[in-house]
Amino acid sequence: MSITIDGDVPFTLGDVRFDRACEVSEVEEDGAGGYRLGFACADEMGLPVVHTLALALGPPGLAPVAVGEAVQLRLHNDNPFYANTFITLRDPEGALLLAFLSAEALPDAFTDEYWSDFYPPSDFYAPLVLTRAWPCEPTCEPGPSACPCRERGAVDFTLGGEVVRVYEDNLGQLAAGSLDLRVHLSGAVDWQTCPMPTDTTSTWTALLVTRQL
Repeated sequence: MSITIDGDVPFTLGDVRFDRACEVSEVEEDGAGGYRLGFACADEMGLPVVHTLALALGPPGLAPVAVGEAVQLRLHNDNPFYANTFITLRDPEGALLLAFLSAEALPDAFTDEYWSDFYPPSDFYAPLVLTRAWPCEPTCEPGPSACPCRERGAVDFTLGGEVVRVYEDNLGQLAAGSLDLRVHLSGAVDWQTCPMPTDTTSTWTALLVTRQL
């Protein structure tokens, strides 16, 4: 799973903060399971500007919007020497249509307190709550700990009291909000002791949430 924004990969965009009302002007399948979305928006001066998102997906996915829909496009891209990228599409009432994340951590209370200059607020995806998890699978491998295990990277998606856990490189669905869930990466760390230490170095997560049409 990968994304380009206005024809560029996030790494080349620099630091971007964008939050505008737009209209969907283009929905085009790429022939390989992904799609390109175009948006007619206005810049800070009120002048018309077009933005595009192109998602390359495997397995194939369906675009969550249709041409002519009014949406709120929100993009937060932070670009030190890599890119942390956060995107949402919402309808005029604020319902989530698309959520994309590719970053070293998920927005939460920690990033609010310590990384607020670089990360969006922890409610960026609200009411959807994202929590990274590393469930431990007990093994028979010898190790220094009494509890050796293999960790499987996963993300817990919580909405309206429903919790769905999706493991790395898997799909899921949330009945609440009628959302499709896709986790490409979830910071898997293969061999550790369980439970996983809370001070483990942060790792990468990439996920996509889309409305079911």
